Amino acid sequence: GLVLHCDELDVNVNNCVLPGNYLTCAYVDGTTNDPIGVYPIELVINVYTHGSITIFGVNVPVQTDLYSALGNYESITGYNIVISNTSSYEMFNSNEFTLLQNVPNPTKHNTTIQFNTPKSNMIKFQITDMFGKVVYSENVKSDIGLNTIEFNDKLSTGVYTYSVQNEERIISKRMIISE
Repeated sequence: GLVLHCDELDVNVNNCVLPGNYLTCAYVDGTTNDPIGVYPIELVINVYTHGSITIFGVNVPVQTDLYSALGNYESITGYNIVISNTSSYEMFNSNEFTLLQNVPNPTKHNTTIQFNTPKSNMIKFQITDMFGKVVYSENVKSDIGLNTIEFNDKLSTGVYTYSVQNEERIISKRMIISE
């Protein structure tokens, strides 16, 4: 199954970054028998803190955690995990504009590109070559949630950048076209 790993409690050790540039000390890996799809997940966490307080001029080290202090854990919702037919997965916040890695990658010609958007709007989908030349462009009407683009164009072998753009930002990822 999928496993959540937590690194050291010291936030300065072995941190990693989740999609959306969220700094964390945890990551998920493993395999699953669940069918391909998008699944909501709930993150249940315990927050730790440490430091010292001064009592009558004496520094006293203290440490505590959320569960010990309040008797419950912090629960975070709004994230989804994408299970695909590859050996990878991606996690994203359903309230954010997010671009996922194309599958398969590398590809010969046919690939699936998915993006999440918190509202319906027109999205500019574009592919550029390594020199920045636009080799493919189209406007895509998106729905709220996860959207899929089936890209079946014949591009020459090479490395390309694909991007989606809404009215606020552009997000890009790399794609490899092989022989």
